[in-house]
Amino acid sequence: MVAFGEVDPISMKLLLSGKSYDYGKPKWNFVTGKLYVPKDYEGLRIEYNGDSFVDYVKVSEQFEISYF
Repeated sequence: MVAFGEVDPISMKLLLSGKSYDYGKPKWNFVTGKLYVPKDYEGLRIEYNGDSFVDYVKVSEQFEISYF
């Protein structure tokens, strides 16, 4: 998945947005295991905000995150 992200240091969030030109918006329902995130983002809540309210996902609450 390719997404654009920005770190909000005040609220301690990694805010993801955007979509891939090849695949469109992320297909969260296809995630079957852990999400692997660089260790630099450990301690941040991860959220994805797409084009509409329906696309909003609290990634760090809905999926198991593993940091590398």
